[in-house]
Amino acid sequence: MLAFTVVFWNLENFYDCRKTGQKYRFYRKCESVCKVIFRMEDELGGLPDAIGFCEVEDSFVVWSLLKTTLLRKTPYAFVHYDSPDHRGMDCVLLYRRDRLRLLNSKPNHIYDSLGRMMATRDILLGSFLTRDSARVDILVNHHPSKIGGKTEGRNAAKACMQRLCDSLRVFGGTVVSIGDFNEGPGFRCAGMKDLSEEVRGQGSIRFNGQWELIDRCYVDSLTTGTLRVFSDRMLTEKDSAHGGEKPRRTANGPQYNGGVSDHYPVVVNIELRKRR
Repeated sequence: MLAFTVVFWNLENFYDCRKTGQKYRFYRKCESVCKVIFRMEDELGGLPDAIGFCEVEDSFVVWSLLKTTLLRKTPYAFVHYDSPDHRGMDCVLLYRRDRLRLLNSKPNHIYDSLGRMMATRDILLGSFLTRDSARVDILVNHHPSKIGGKTEGRNAAKACMQRLCDSLRVFGGTVVSIGDFNEGPGFRCAGMKDLSEEVRGQGSIRFNGQWELIDRCYVDSLTTGTLRVFSDRMLTEKDSAHGGEKPRRTANGPQYNGGVSDHYPVVVNIELRKRR
């Protein structure tokens, strides 16, 4: 068995500064994300093997993160495709080139019941081989919000994820599906297990004073692993409205707040199976 670490983080409206004109805020956020990844390295004893992001506008944002910060000294490469999301938000996957060889990647569009492509985030797929020839297939999700009680987009995203997991398991590797599912534990994916179901007393986002664990990870049923919320102090501020603490977000409406995200990242440790 091979130890493998994957991280997921919703980066809260990480827009391209060439469009917003907010260069100082943009590059400050790049530096902050970089610092958090290196803090993870200190805790984990090494850089994560893969990192999934969502709410990233385009490849320039990822390029800036990897080339204008100390991450330029790391072996990270990335996979990104523009999605049809109405706000221009996409999913991204970083991976360590010194540990993983990219086999293929693909954006997977979400379609409604009439077969029309929906204006939401694609599910991003990256398939890899480790140096020990273990295969790992990683899906990065950002399912539609439940605001307004809308269910069609959410159900379509769940169905797409189920189909992808079913098709990937036939290769005999390890299937990992990470993301912001916009709902807590309870959503079932056949043949997969939700690692967050064994997490107690942790949340990745705080809404109206209540913690919710909506950033999660599913792995195929043969895989063992653990998930935890990375609630680092530099990502935290006091919750003046409800007491306690919460993630320090980038902006409160139109007002700049100076934080990184309204979500904490989650860190997943799993054991990959060697191919026979």
